[in-house]
Amino acid sequence: GHRLSTGRIEEVVAEHYAVAECAVVGIQDAEKGQVPVGLLLLKDGISVEAETLVAELVQSVRDNVGPIANFKRALVVARLPKTRSGKILRQVIRKMIDGEAYTVPSTIDDPNIIPELEATLREQTAAHQAVTEEHAALREAHAAAEAAQVAVSAQLEAARASAMATVATAGTAIAAMAGVAM
Repeated sequence: GHRLSTGRIEEVVAEHYAVAECAVVGIQDAEKGQVPVGLLLLKDGISVEAETLVAELVQSVRDNVGPIANFKRALVVARLPKTRSGKILRQVIRKMIDGEAYTVPSTIDDPNIIPELEATLREQTAAHQAVTEEHAALREAHAAAEAAQVAVSAQLEAARASAMATVATAGTAIAAMAGVAM
């Protein structure tokens, strides 16, 4: 595997015109071990579709860090949990997303943000899961359609071969009858 800095990915994400602040954390992934996820706070007055923003950020990370970064998921949030000195609580965010137990430090600026963030993560994770399941169903339907196409092609080829054999047999019979008639 590759070890990549979420800090570098975060720098690229933070450069986007719509992003006021962000945190990129590595979360557990069954296939890759960990993958980066961005939590984004948008600038005031910026209105951009989430899908468009994520697509732009994914492309920007690919261009600036490389495709190996595997940055494919970003979530827009209302606020990021921080300490009173302004440090983003990335470990708490990562554990929250991974479903691990976490301890909220006593130095947190606003403890009310934790339940807000949990609710946002639940909503967006459910939406992400629904899209993932829909994509899997579409892939299965596509594979079934390809298999059906292969089967129909085989049936057509068999029918063509049978027709050719029938024509050849009829031709031989006609030739034999023509030879008898002479």
